[in-house]
Amino acid sequence: IDKFRSSYVWQKKRKRIKERDGYLCQVCLARGEITYAGIEVHHIEPLNKRFDLRLDDANLISLCEADHERAERGEISAAELKNIAQVRNAGVPPRV
Repeated sequence: IDKFRSSYVWQKKRKRIKERDGYLCQVCLARGEITYAGIEVHHIEPLNKRFDLRLDDANLISLCEADHERAERGEISAAELKNIAQVRNAGVPPRV
């Protein structure tokens, strides 16, 4: 996992996901807030459980540092993140 995180492939994918999400935290956006500082890319299904999804666009979401930490602790569920990502991809404003 550490080797993957430092790979060129991941660095390129991470940049593309941030671009796709407009460099905005998708959880904040679902709450009607705009947060563009400290944006990180989160694996909805963790790498240690689903390494096969490591580059799957549907498994990646841009989050601010605070929401990324909350997601890592399980305070934002994978189901909630999947819903936000799915709604975003459908072009419908997400609900949280």
